[in-house]
Formats: sequence, structure tokens, C-alpha cells
Amino acid sequence: MTSRTVAFLVNKRTWSLVLGVIFIISMIGVGYLGYATYAHSPPTPDYVDPEGKVVASEATIFEGQEVFHRYALMSYGTMFGDGALRGPDFTADAIYHVGIFMRDYHRQQFIAEQGRAPDEYELQTIANRAQSEFRANRYQKENNQVPLTAAQAYAFEKLVEHYTAVFNDPEYEQAFRPTGYISEPEQLRALTAFFFWGGWVCVADRPGFDFSYTHNWPYVESVGNVPTTANIIWSIIGILALFLGLGAVMYVYGQFDDLPGEKMEASTYKDAKPIGTGPTFATQRATYKYFAVAAGLFFIQVAAGVLTIHDFLGFVEFFGVDISEFLPITVVRAWHTQMSILWIALCWIGVSIYLLPIISKSEPPGQLRLVNLLFGLLVMVGLGSFVGIIAGPSGWFGEYWYWFGTQGWEYLEMGRAWQIVLFLSFVLWAVIVYRGLRPVLANRDKWSLPRWLLYCIISVVLLLISSFMIRPEASFVINDFWRWMVVHMWVEAFFEVLTTILVGWVLVLMGLVKRSMAERAIYLAAVLFLGSGLLGISHNFYWNAKPTGSLALGAVFSSLQVVPLLLLTLDAWKLRRVRKKSDDEGEEDKNPTFLRGVWLFILAVNFWNFLGAGVFGFIINLPIINYFQHATYLTVNHAHAAFMGVFGMLALGLGVFVMRQVADDGLWQRVEKWIRVGFWGLNIGLAGMVVCNLLPNGLRQLLDVVENGYWHARSLDFTADPTTRLIEWLRTPADLVFIIFGAVPLLVAAYLIT
Repeated sequence: MTSRTVAFLVNKRTWSLVLGVIFIISMIGVGYLGYATYAHSPPTPDYVDPEGKVVASEATIFEGQEVFHRYALMSYGTMFGDGALRGPDFTADAIYHVGIFMRDYHRQQFIAEQGRAPDEYELQTIANRAQSEFRANRYQKENNQVPLTAAQAYAFEKLVEHYTAVFNDPEYEQAFRPTGYISEPEQLRALTAFFFWGGWVCVADRPGFDFSYTHNWPYVESVGNVPTTANIIWSIIGILALFLGLGAVMYVYGQFDDLPGEKMEASTYKDAKPIGTGPTFATQRATYKYFAVAAGLFFIQVAAGVLTIHDFLGFVEFFGVDISEFLPITVVRAWHTQMSILWIALCWIGVSIYLLPIISKSEPPGQLRLVNLLFGLLVMVGLGSFVGIIAGPSGWFGEYWYWFGTQGWEYLEMGRAWQIVLFLSFVLWAVIVYRGLRPVLANRDKWSLPRWLLYCIISVVLLLISSFMIRPEASFVINDFWRWMVVHMWVEAFFEVLTTILVGWVLVLMGLVKRSMAERAIYLAAVLFLGSGLLGISHNFYWNAKPTGSLALGAVFSSLQVVPLLLLTLDAWKLRRVRKKSDDEGEEDKNPTFLRGVWLFILAVNFWNFLGAGVFGFIINLPIINYFQHATYLTVNHAHAAFMGVFGMLALGLGVFVMRQVADDGLWQRVEKWIRVGFWGLNIGLAGMVVCNLLPNGLRQLLDVVENGYWHARSLDFTADPTTRLIEWLRTPADLVFIIFGAVPLLVAAYLIT
């Protein structure tokens, strides 16, 4: 690739062509995934015993799916590896126990026929027979039935007993707390049918192939679930794609300094326009309440995170109260995830509104009313979600639990009514941004910073429409596709681009980069994130009953997702050198727009972007690795480092940016001390969580999967193991640092300004 080619790629006149080609290719891939989801989704059949009696009907399976979501079990365990990781994977749990019960049935039959216990050789024959029966796909499309063997029918009834004990017997080895969380026999039978169906999907061979609908995931060797050839081949190709992608991008990156006007210089702050020390317009003053509420929600999220592990560590018993009796883990864990999304959204929305008058130098009539209306809608969403998450499983809303309680989907826990209000809020956000930017949109440059901001916000709004495709009467596999269309596309595509846009704006306003450089960085981020992120969604579908094509797309494009993160990190450290040069030359005092607190958070965003999203994401994304570690502590490790480290740190940095504008010089001197303590407390605490707990437990759990099977590594046999609990306790100092020296100082700083 020559310098002329690089110049072509970064020439604004070609941006539409390049982005258009990438978007079309990506949407073809996403369209294939959507087609594959509907065309190749496993059936939801009636299961009938050898006498033709229906053991579990299609309707019963969907009733069980409803119970699963109504009681927020996705905030405790997982289905096909999707959900929370404190409890079991219910598909793996069902597989393991069905296998045991089937072998037990055949052993009893042998004893009844032979009058003696089987020897070792005969036990192996029994195990092989049970495995063969389990893997055989006897689905009959004409009547939507699956005839079960006598052993499978027996196993289903025993599985009902198993889950009845799980939720109602406190002495049972895999007991859920609190006891009696689900107690109605009809609900338990329906829930069992749902889990039984999930186990069948994971083990029964996909028609025409010698592996299951989920590519033999999860790893349960006793039923023949072992990695397929495709898992290995596409992992190798994924590694090849990574190194080719890295080579190409690093070459392009190396050519930038040779292009006219692209050299990053320490004196760029001279082109910045001072932003002052206080809000000028009414809408700017009105946005601070967004950040004050966000600070409170952040503290609630952290507190809910602490409560999430109480059932496993048992520290609440020191106070003589079992919190799980009235705040079960399904509730506190859902609060932990949902509040994190809401407080980060409040910060991003708040700063985007604050920037509008700075960009356009004006404020449209009626804008303040819209800003206050938006705040009211977001508060409604927050309160509704907070109450609904506990009200849904508790039955407060009766049959309306789905609308005003919780939908029961991880990251989309809020009831459908609150989801509608959230969508309307996002639409209003886009309207406010458009109205605020309209004076500068007359510029014919369609890739200017204001237009980038508007494009990305509109994309975020449109993606939320995917969440309304989730319907209770649809298969879990289909609904989970639409859930990931929101969660993944937000987090690993458009949120990453929005991150670059907001950071770019702040760097311009602080005088560290020119607008042209910020626009180029955003364009490159859009090319790389949309090119890898949209198709990178496939890694979420490795084991979610998709054809082999999902493995191929996921292996290649998920591997490439580390490339833009590396590029952003290189840019950040180049800026760091520029900043250091300015400091050495004594120019910092000449730059009235530079905010050291904001700068620290921006550096943290880039650090965690590379480590948390890039490194920790890549080590779990290759199919053959993901096959063994999917939904383990390594996933939690990646999620915490990436979500809090990137989006959380960015939200806090943007909050600090606005706080500085609101506070006068005297107040700021007091506030800044709290912010610096909070910054280091959060980062040291987050690093401690990773080093002392999440990463080591993740590696131990991966080893347990390989040695004992996936079911064991996700059961209480592992999570309640003394060593696991000890490592959980070892994170206590990090948690305390995160809370006491991180969250609390930032909360104090926010309310000092209020």
C-alpha cells in the first residue's frame, strides 16, 4: 500500500465511498446472521414418550421461558451461556443431569433383567447407549414432535424433581437462595421443560451434520459434546486475520505523519477557543442535574455490585440478616447492570447537550423546556426500572410484570413500558442535538465534527428499535439475536465511535488537537469499528444455535476488533508525548482550556480500551478458546475492565469536564482534590479486582472446564469451592479502594458543586 493510497483513504472526498462500501459489506453479513437465525433456528417441539403421551409440549416450553424471564433467572445463571455468571448455565446443568438420569434408567433396567449389577464393561455399554439416544435427533417436522426414548422420558421426570429441589430445598447441593423463590409445581414443570429443550438443542445433532445445533457446546464429554473441527480451523484463520489486519493498519498509521497537515504538534492548543469557567446558556446550566443524578446512580450500581456477591461469600450473616430473603441475587445483579447503563447514558447525554451552545454559539427557542422534559423522562426510566426489577419477580404487578416489572433480559431488564419511555427519551435527545447544531449544519462539510455527533446519536437511537423485536412468544434463540443487536452494536460499534467523537470534541476544546485531526481520527475509528464491530457480533452467536457461518464471521472479525483499540492507544500516547512536551516548555499555563482531571480520565479510557476491551476481549474470542471459557470469570474480567474502564471512565471524565465549567475557581480548587482521589481510587480498585480476583479465578475456572466439564465449572461445586471463595475475598481491598477512594470522592465532588 503506497502513500498515495493512504492519502486517498484519508481524503474527505473519498470518505463517503469508503464508509459506504464497509457499511454495505457489514450489513450483508449481519443480514446473513438474521436470515440464519430464523431459517436455521432449532424447533420448539412437543416431546412425547414411547406411549405417545406428551411429556412437555411446545406451549409448556414457552411457559417455562416466561417463568425464566419473569423471575429474572438470567440475572443469576445463563441459557446457552448468555446471562449472569453467578449461577449455573441451565443448559449445561440440564444436559449433565439428563445424562446421569438416562444412564441410571438403563442401569436399573439391566439389574431388573439380569438380576445383578453391571460390571465395568457393561456400565460403559450403558453409557454409550444413553449417549447415542441423547444425540439422536428424532424430530418430526410434520407434527412438530420429538419421540423420546423411555430413558429420556424418565430423565425428564427426574429433572423436574431436581429443579423443584433447587428452588425449594435449602439442603440440596445446588440450592438457590432464598428457598421457595419459585414454588408453584406448574411453574417448576414448565421451567424444567424450557431447560430440557435447551439441553436437547445443545446435544441433538443438527439434521445433516454430526454435531449439535450449538456446535457441541457446552463441553460435556459424557454425552459426546466435544469441540468440532470447525472450532479449530476457524480459530487458526482468526489468528491469521488478526496479524494481517494489524500489519495493514500499522502500515497505514505509519504513513500519516508524512501526509500534509497530519503531524501532531504540541502547539495545537493555540487554535482552541477558550471555553470559559462557567455556563453561558440556560441549557448548559440545566444539564448539571444530569451529572448529579448520574453520580447517585453510579453509587447505587457499585452498592448493588457488592450485594451481588453476598450470597456466595455469606458476609451478611455477620449482621444477622440474610439479605437474599428480600433482595435476591436476581434483583441486585439486575440493578448492577441496569443502573450502569443509565448513569453512563445520563453523562453522555448531558455532555452532548452542554456542548451544543459551545459549537453553535446560540441556543434555539424552547430548547430549555426540551432539555428539562428529557431529564424528566430519563428519571422516569430510572425509577421505573429500579422498582420494576424488584417488583417483577415479587409479583407486585401480577400479569403486567412484563410491562412494568422486568422483561428479564440481561442489560435490557427494564419493563417494556419503561423501554418505550427510554426510546422516546433517545428520540428527544436526537431532536435536541439536531436543534442545537442546526446553525452549523449549513456547512457543506458532511464529515465535520457536529455532523459526526448527530450521525452517531441517530444510529444509537435506531439500534434501540431492535429491542422491540423481542417477543415473549418467540424462541429464546430468536429473541437473543435481537438482544445482541442492541447490546453488541451499541457497545462494540457505535458506542466506540461515540467515545471517539466525544473525546475528540473535548481534546479540541482543551486545545490538544486540531478539528481536522479529530475528524480524521473519528473517520478511522468509524471505518475500523464498523468494519470489525458490526460483523464482530458473530462471536456472541458461536453457541446460540447458529450455522457454521457464524463461527467463520466471528473468528475473523472478532479478532480484528483489537486493531482499532490498538490504534486509539497509539494516538493517546502520542498525545501524551505532546502534552509532556508542552509541560516541559512551560506552555501549560498559557493554555487556559487544558483540564488535567479530564485528561487523566481520557488516558484511562485508552488504557482500559486496549487492555480490557482489546487484550482481555481477544483472549476469549477465538472459537476454540471461547468453547471452553464462554460465560466464565474470564468473561466477567473482560466485561468489568472494558465497560467500566472505557465507558464508565469516559462518562466520569465528561462529567468532570462539565463540573469544571460550573464551578468557580475557588470551589474548583476544593473539588479537584476529590476528583483526583476518585480517579486513582477507581483505577487502582478496578485493577485490583482484575489482578486479585477476576483473572485468576477465570484461569482456574477455565482449567476446571477442561478437566471436569463445563457443568462442573459453572456449578456450586466450583463457585462455592473454598479456593474460589478465598480469591473472592482477596478482592475485598480492591473493592474498598474502589468504593471509599473512588466512588465516594466523586460523589462528594458532584454534590459539592450542586
